[in-house]
Amino acid sequence: MANIFVTSVIAVALPVVALIGGSIVMAHVAPREAAPVKPRLLSRWLGYSPKEVHDYWSAFQRPGLEAERRFLKVDLVFPFLYGAAFLGSMLLLRAALKWSFSPAIPIATVATMMVADWTENLVHLAYISKPLNPEAGVDNLQGSWIVLASTATSVKWVLISASVIAILLLVIILLARNAH
Repeated sequence: MANIFVTSVIAVALPVVALIGGSIVMAHVAPREAAPVKPRLLSRWLGYSPKEVHDYWSAFQRPGLEAERRFLKVDLVFPFLYGAAFLGSMLLLRAALKWSFSPAIPIATVATMMVADWTENLVHLAYISKPLNPEAGVDNLQGSWIVLASTATSVKWVLISASVIAILLLVIILLARNAH
């Protein structure tokens, strides 16, 4: 039973440490200014419109925009950290439960999550790497790319949430199965 408990703690702790610890490290490696518009684009679960993107990035002064650019570049590494943590947790629980479901399911989930994160970051990096003209308005944006980034943001958050729920359910099943 002690082994099951340790496995459960590790399975839950891996993604938590990766997400929280990774965010702390990123804040030190690529510090950002307070966002002039809340919430930050990449944390909007329901996505965002081209107008919201234009308003968001146009509100930054030059140094803040440079900090955001640095942050987005560093953020391209973050999916490797949390992706490994989520996948490790799911595969650890799969082994502990002695289940034979295909590892392709968690692998595909985590890979999609990571690709979605990279997609949103790369689209925003491309947009803010060009000189921003706040007066140009939304017409300066390529709407289809913003829709892609917005969709990627939503997909990423849905998959992170689904992965957290799946890990918690698998831990509950593991503990319940070995409660006697």
